[in-house]
Amino acid sequence: MQQAEDFMAESCALANILEPLTEAEFATPTLFKGWTIDDVIGHLHMFNVAAEKTLESDVAFEEFFAPISAGLSAGRSLVETQYPWLDGLQGRALFAAWQQTFERMAAGYGKADPKLRVKWAGPNMSARSSITARQMETWHMGKKCLMFWGWSG
Repeated sequence: MQQAEDFMAESCALANILEPLTEAEFATPTLFKGWTIDDVIGHLHMFNVAAEKTLESDVAFEEFFAPISAGLSAGRSLVETQYPWLDGLQGRALFAAWQQTFERMAAGYGKADPKLRVKWAGPNMSARSSITARQMETWHMGKKCLMFWGWSG
């Protein structure tokens, strides 16, 4: 599926930009709501895992997403809901985990039937739409990472 290749390319482009960061720089707040680079990568990583789970099965996704949904229902922000799941994962280790996940995810979606219906937090969608949404969010969140350097394009 071409969309899986596009997602992989977008993820690799962001990874290449972030690769030179030091451990300390991952903890630096960006201009986006004070989120750190770690917060942005943690957000992408958590939802990439959710996208992997939904491709696996409805049950796998529901089990994975239940604590996130509960946190949001309790009034926690998206970034606050990821902290328990990340369990202290941060910096270069989080960066490496995110890279491994997006590589696996791209491979999995590359083999998937584009019309396969998968669960999500909102309405169910096709596998093609799911991987396209992940690419869009990677691009969007990548811009937030670039705000670290004051880029606003």
